[in-house]
Amino acid sequence: MNLTEAVKKFNSGKVKERIEGFFSSYLFPVVTAGVALLSSLFGLEPLAVWYICLCGAAISLWSKDVSPIVTLFVFMHVFVSLEHSPYKTVEWCNAGYMTGLGFLIPTIVAVLIFVGCAVYRIVQSVIKGRFKITPIFIGICVYFVSLMLCGSFSGKYYYMDTLYGMGIGAIMLFVFALMSGNVVIDKNTFKRIAATFVALCVTLFCQLLVTYIRLDVIQNYAIDRSKIAFGWGTYNQFGMVVTMCIPAWFYLALKHKYGFLYMLGAAFNLLIVVLCMSRQALVAGAVLTAACCIWYLIVAQKKQKLYGGVTIAVIAAVAVIVILIFKDGLAYAFWDLLASLSTGSGRIGIWENGIKGFFNSPLFGNGFYDLSATEINTPGYIGAGHAFTEVVPLMCHNTIIQLLFACGIVGVVAYLIHRTQTVISLFNNPNAGRVYLALSAAALLITSLLDNHIFYPFPLFIYSSLLAVFAASENKSEEGELLGERQFALKKRSEQ
Repeated sequence: MNLTEAVKKFNSGKVKERIEGFFSSYLFPVVTAGVALLSSLFGLEPLAVWYICLCGAAISLWSKDVSPIVTLFVFMHVFVSLEHSPYKTVEWCNAGYMTGLGFLIPTIVAVLIFVGCAVYRIVQSVIKGRFKITPIFIGICVYFVSLMLCGSFSGKYYYMDTLYGMGIGAIMLFVFALMSGNVVIDKNTFKRIAATFVALCVTLFCQLLVTYIRLDVIQNYAIDRSKIAFGWGTYNQFGMVVTMCIPAWFYLALKHKYGFLYMLGAAFNLLIVVLCMSRQALVAGAVLTAACCIWYLIVAQKKQKLYGGVTIAVIAAVAVIVILIFKDGLAYAFWDLLASLSTGSGRIGIWENGIKGFFNSPLFGNGFYDLSATEINTPGYIGAGHAFTEVVPLMCHNTIIQLLFACGIVGVVAYLIHRTQTVISLFNNPNAGRVYLALSAAALLITSLLDNHIFYPFPLFIYSSLLAVFAASENKSEEGELLGERQFALKKRSEQ
């Protein structure tokens, strides 16, 4: 038997069918969550890297539907352990582990296997005509070019400007090109993605609980949020990711007969947002939860509205009772939060200086690596040492201000074109699944108005994969439901 015959036999055999079945099942997010949790708690990063890359390669090669790759990109964000964190977050962490050859070489091999298989799938998509040039794809290309041009003609250009802009733009293009034309939308697609974020929520809770215990976060009956750190980020990064999980509970509540019970999961999710002590997550979580409640009460079926509305009211009443019981401690925390919001940990000053820096080079911006932005008393000064290193650029902690400062008018216009296209796409087919994806992405976008998440690689993998599924489901001929299953059924009945 030659290689060609062996491949044909495998493609028509039960092994391939079972592999595809695993990836399209609800077990896949659970197993992936388990791998990520084991890695983050016990320093098993090689296990997580090879699991993610081999599963990604298998999905790229063998799965007709590549949407399960969303699960891999979601958990790719949270698998690094505190012991092996590349940041010196605690004195006992081995910050050099992930930069050592013993880790880097196997990791590079694993990543190359995944990338190679993904590129093969992209090429096959183009050859077979599945890849389509859509407005969203064009918008991503325009945004990519604007990122590459950041800092041009500013007199402060640094080669890392182009490399960093190209890097974060390439992530969006790569993920979108891989998934575009290769996503099959069925009645379970959005449920599987929601299940992924529910599994992520549970994983994050376990990580937060361990962090509270190991790092003595509670001191003198108060939470010291400066100690809330993970191998993959701090409380702000944690807050962004856990906030993205909130809409999943409401979507699953719409999809199940006794879905109102998922409201308890949403309350649990919001409690985790509070415990991570991220101000931006608190703001985004409150806004998102309110939006999800309104969405649910509008589109749910009659009995769902009744049971769901009662459940929401009971949860709200319990929350009020808890607030009244612990009002003194909560009042202190609330006023402390307001005081910190007034200064924004220096964000207001950073924003002001970022806007001033924009006027120094308004067309293409100053780039991500404007060296003068870290030198006090210079025209481009933003703030001392705000994440600026040879690799990590200086950030303005706000999406629009960051684009104004780093990429100028060209970058802002390109981003607004991309954002406008996604909004138009949503209105072209506002079914429940697509609204759910939009709300999940909104969590990232809202928190990015107070931080840098949308300019970091791992959140971009999540955002780009959700965007690809969102774009693939725009066609109304695909199986779906306008706003809710009841409305969709009525529409079908009227057409008959």
